[in-house]
Amino acid sequence: MRLQYGGKIDELIKKDSSLLTVYHQEMGKVHARTFGRSLSEIGLRNAWFAIVEGEIVAGGCTRAEVERILDEIVPVEKRDFAYVFHLKGK
Repeated sequence: MRLQYGGKIDELIKKDSSLLTVYHQEMGKVHARTFGRSLSEIGLRNAWFAIVEGEIVAGGCTRAEVERILDEIVPVEKRDFAYVFHLKGK
């Protein structure tokens, strides 16, 4: 559906720039499902990861650790775009 409504999404974001953060957070959720499966398949368990613009940019044992890394490496203007997720594993 994102492809079908991509133009409309762009229009809405141009009208209200605060929606850009919402967009990145929602896309982060989508990417987290894909990354989560792949990371589980290679055996990772009970870890935290952060995604910015479709890429994993940080990982650690705790959410606090990942948040600290994000604060250090992600530009301030993109910090709110980061989606943090917990990989519980099997």
